[in-house]
Amino acid sequence: MRAAQITIGSGAEVVSTTAGTGAGGSVLVTTPGALVLDGAGVAGTQIAASATGPNSGPGGSVTVNANALTVEGGAQIASSTAGPGNGGSVQITAQGPLTLTDPGSGITASATSTASGSAGSVIVNAPQISLMSGAEIASTTAGTGAGGSVLVTTPGMLVLNGAGVPNTTQIAASATDTRSGPGGSVTVRADTLTVEGGAQIASTTAGPGKGGDIGVTVANGVTLSGGGPNSASGITASAGPGSSGQAGQIVLMAGGAIALSGGAEVTTSTAGSGNGGSVQVTVQGPLTLTDPGTGITASATPTASGNAGSVTVTAPQVALMTGAEIASTTAGTGAGGSVSVTTPGTLVLNGNGDPATQIATSAIGPQSGPGGSVIVNANALTVEGGAQIASSTAGPGKGGDVNVMVASNIVLPDPGPQITAQSTGSGDAGSITVSADRLLMNNGAAISTQAETSTASGGNITLNVGDFLYLVSSEITTSVKGETGNGGNIAIDPQFAILNHSSIIAQAIEGHGGNITITADQFIPSSDSIVSASSELGISGTIVINGPLVDVNGALVVLSTQLRSRTEVLREACAARAGQPISSLVQAGRGGLPQDPEATLPALYIAGRDVGPSPPAAAGPTEASGALQTTVHLTMRCG
Repeated sequence: MRAAQITIGSGAEVVSTTAGTGAGGSVLVTTPGALVLDGAGVAGTQIAASATGPNSGPGGSVTVNANALTVEGGAQIASSTAGPGNGGSVQITAQGPLTLTDPGSGITASATSTASGSAGSVIVNAPQISLMSGAEIASTTAGTGAGGSVLVTTPGMLVLNGAGVPNTTQIAASATDTRSGPGGSVTVRADTLTVEGGAQIASTTAGPGKGGDIGVTVANGVTLSGGGPNSASGITASAGPGSSGQAGQIVLMAGGAIALSGGAEVTTSTAGSGNGGSVQVTVQGPLTLTDPGTGITASATPTASGNAGSVTVTAPQVALMTGAEIASTTAGTGAGGSVSVTTPGTLVLNGNGDPATQIATSAIGPQSGPGGSVIVNANALTVEGGAQIASSTAGPGKGGDVNVMVASNIVLPDPGPQITAQSTGSGDAGSITVSADRLLMNNGAAISTQAETSTASGGNITLNVGDFLYLVSSEITTSVKGETGNGGNIAIDPQFAILNHSSIIAQAIEGHGGNITITADQFIPSSDSIVSASSELGISGTIVINGPLVDVNGALVVLSTQLRSRTEVLREACAARAGQPISSLVQAGRGGLPQDPEATLPALYIAGRDVGPSPPAAAGPTEASGALQTTVHLTMRCG
C-alpha cells in the first residue's frame, strides 16, 4: 500500500492472514507523508499480519515507512502466531516523529497461548519517539515458543510517560505463561531518555525460559522519575512466581548524567527457582538517586529459591538522598547478590533522616542463604543524615562483608552507625574493612558489627588509615548480644589516632570478647575515652597498642598563679634587652612618633624609673594648630 498520506481509523485495517499450513503474506505500507492510525476506541484498527490456525505456517512480516507516524486510540501495528509457525517481524521506519498514545495502542509481535512457534521481533527507528498513556512497543509469547527481540533506536529524544496508567506504557519483551520459552531481549538506543509516570522498559518470564536481557545505551542524559512503589517508572527485568527461568540482566550506559527520583527503579528480581539477573549501570556524568523507593536494585522475593542478582555501579560522582538505595536483597532461600559502587570522585549518602538511604546487601528471610558483599571505591566519602553502608542477615547464612576503600577522606558527621554489618539470625555478621587517608567521625558516628542471637558471632573490623583517625563522641564496636557468640576483632592502623570522648569496644556475653590491636605513631585518647575488649561471662579479649601512648592530661603544664617580685621581673628584662637601644616613651598629640618595634615595651617597666620632662620646645607654627608635643625619657635601671 502506497499513498502520499494515509489515515486508518475506527476499525479499519490493512491485514494479511493465514489459517492453514502455508505461510502468511507480508504487509508493506509506505508514504512520504504522515501515517495516522486512530482507533478512536474501536477494536481492530490495525496494520497486521497473522497466522491464526492451530496448524498454521509462519506469519508474514509487517513493514511501515512514513514521514511522521501516529498510533492512537487503541490502534495496532502487529504480527501474531497462534500455531507452530513463527510470527513475522514488525519493522517501522519514520523520517519524522513517532508518537504512540492511549491504552491498547502499540507496535507489537506476539505468540498466543496456543502457539508453539516463536513471536516475531520488533524493530523501530525514528528521529524522536514518544510513548504515552498506556501505549507500548513489545514482543510477547504466551505459548511454548520463544519471545521475539525488541530494538528501538532514535538519534533524538525517547520519552515514555505513563501519565498515571500503571505498568502499561512500555518497551518490553515477555514470556507470560508457565510453559513459555525464553523471553526476547530489549535493546534501546537514544540521545536522551526520559521514563516517567509509571512507564517502563521491561523484560519478564513466567516459565522455564530465561527472561530477556535489557540493554539501554544513551548518548547523553537519562531521567527516570515518578510512578510510585506499585507502578514505579524505570527499567525492570523479572522472573515471576513459579518460574524456573532466570531473570534477564540489565545494562544501562549513559554519556551524560543519570537522575532517578520519585520511586523510579533500575531493578531485577526473581520470585521462582531461577536466579535474578545482574544490574550494571555505567555513566559518564553524575549519578543521583533521591526519594523513598528510588533505587538501583536486585532482589529475590520470599517465594524465590533462586539467588538475587548482583549490582554494579560506576560513575564520576554518586549521590544517594532521602531514602534512595543501591542494594541487593534476598527474602527467599537463595543467596543475596553483591553490590559494587565505584567513583573516582565524591560519594555522598545523605538520608535527611531516612535510614532507608543505603548502599547495602541483605538476607532478610528466616531461611535465606548468605548475604552478598558490599564494595565501595571512591575518592571521598560522606555518610550522614541516617544513611548507611551496610550488610545484614536474618537467617542461617552469613552476612556479607563490607569493604570501603577511599583515596582521601571519609567523613561521618552525625549519629550512626554509618558503616555496619549486622546479624539478627543464626548466621554470623559480616566483617568490615575500611581504607582511607583520613577517617573523621563526630557526634555519635559509629562503625559497627553486631550479632543479636544466641549463637551468631560478630564480624571483624579492620581500619587502614594512612594519616589521621579522629573520633569525637563516636565509637567503633563489635558486639554480641547472644549467649555463646564471640565478639569480633578490631584492628586499627593509622599514623595518628585521636579519641575524644569516644570508644573502641569489642564485647561478648558468654563467648570470647574480641581482640583489639591499635598500631599508630601517636595514639592520643582523652581521659573519658574507652578502649575495651570484654566478655561478661566468658574470656575477655586482649588489647595491644603498638606505638607511643600520649597522655594528654599528663602533658599539660599548669601555670603558677603566684605574683612575681619586681626585682625578678627587672632582672629578666635587663638580660633580655642586652645590646638593644634604650626604650623611650613619646607622649604627643598630632605628629607623635610610633614605638620602635625592636625595643622592649616600656609600659611594662615604668615602676622604679627616672622620669624627666624634656626641655620646653620653642614656639613655632605648630603651636597655632594646638599640637603640643611632650617627650618623656625613660632610663632603665638594671642591676
